[in-house]
Amino acid sequence: MSPLSHAQQVFDHISNAIFYMITDNVKPYVKHDFPFEGMKITKERVDNLLTLKIDKIQMLLIVVRVVHVQVYLKGEMYKEMPTKN
Repeated sequence: MSPLSHAQQVFDHISNAIFYMITDNVKPYVKHDFPFEGMKITKERVDNLLTLKIDKIQMLLIVVRVVHVQVYLKGEMYKEMPTKN
């Protein structure tokens, strides 16, 4: 997402009286179909915090190197990135 597209998304949120926001890589701000899924990731983290739990399976997968990305890089955008390299 370009800085200009990010700014446009922020101001679109503000014009709709949305002052707490997670900007996401979605159309029309980007030209692809691989969103970051920031709201989903944030909800998952908050749910874990409120229950005082850690998503241990994600940490285990990283420790045994089944996955090669950091825990928070789970969205569709990050699933697609390895196919582009």
